[in-house]
Amino acid sequence: MNYGEAMTLVETAVAAEERGQYERAAQEYFMAASALQSAVQSESSPKIQQLLVVKAQQVEQWATNLFAWLAEGQPGAPPLRM
Repeated sequence: MNYGEAMTLVETAVAAEERGQYERAAQEYFMAASALQSAVQSESSPKIQQLLVVKAQQVEQWATNLFAWLAEGQPGAPPLRM
């Protein structure tokens, strides 16, 4: 998977989250994180590879935070993406 495809998955997750489809958004974030990790293989620049790894970790954390919030019964507002 390349960077463009991975970012499409991130955009899909964001759209689901904006519609209040939080479980779907969390699933999409996990898929996007995996896709970003895969995109590392298609990049030749070590700097770009490192940036993709960091972004994959951030996206995976968004998914984890969203799933935790769902498991807690959705107390308060949804967690923020940082």
